[in-house]
Amino acid sequence: MQTIKEKFPISPDLGLWVNNPTRDINWLTLPIDECQGLLSKIIEFKDKHKGQYKHIIVVGMGGSSRPADLIRGVLGTQDGYVQIHVMENLDDDAISEIKESIELKESLFISISKSGNTTETMALTRIAYSWIKKENLDPQKHFIAITTLSKESALTKFLKDNNVSEENIFQHPENVGGRFTFFSVIGMLPAALAGYDVGKILESAKQTLESDEKYNLGLFLVKMEEENRPYMRVVLPIELKTMGAWIEQLIAESLGKVDKDGKNRGIIPILERDYDSSV
Repeated sequence: MQTIKEKFPISPDLGLWVNNPTRDINWLTLPIDECQGLLSKIIEFKDKHKGQYKHIIVVGMGGSSRPADLIRGVLGTQDGYVQIHVMENLDDDAISEIKESIELKESLFISISKSGNTTETMALTRIAYSWIKKENLDPQKHFIAITTLSKESALTKFLKDNNVSEENIFQHPENVGGRFTFFSVIGMLPAALAGYDVGKILESAKQTLESDEKYNLGLFLVKMEEENRPYMRVVLPIELKTMGAWIEQLIAESLGKVDKDGKNRGIIPILERDYDSSV
């Protein structure tokens, strides 16, 4: 009989992972393969542009914007580095709030879309573009992107039309589900620009990944479900408030499934909204 480590190794090409129908499981190795080989490019970009910008605005939806929101809410920004903003809402008030909180000439927009054709992302990117043009600024100095490079899309066409250098376009992580993108370039590029040592972040994640804690947590969640205890109360101190929505997504979206008999299965996280710093 296979052990749990043999069933679920740290490799998408071994164990039960091989039978995963979506194959979106390369998140397993992001801390080990250093953002699918992009760590050096991330650090190079950070060093080259240090001091050039005061604000970065991540433009994206769902898993494209969640990592930056987490970094902003949990880690914040190191002295002398950029402030992180997230532009993911087409609401007029939300858009106006972003514009009023930044200085355009010292701002860098990072548009993130795997397909490059996400409607909301492109609409927000064009709104930001109109701001830049109205101020007579050069778009190629204020836009970069994370997207799939192997095919042309609305986003790659926008970048090409505005002479954005290929060195400022990062390959979107391959075979990584949106909720697992934190340790990819989607999370580590904003973290680096905010002044954090992303090499150390990835090393810490690697050590945790190689420990047995993941198996202990997995067994605990399985036991909860087997004992018909599907509700997990999540209580966070206010300093970790931003993590709440991510934890909800990780647990509910990953474990909420329909089994072979058509029965709904999984764990339902219940987020405690009354945050208390003393917890």
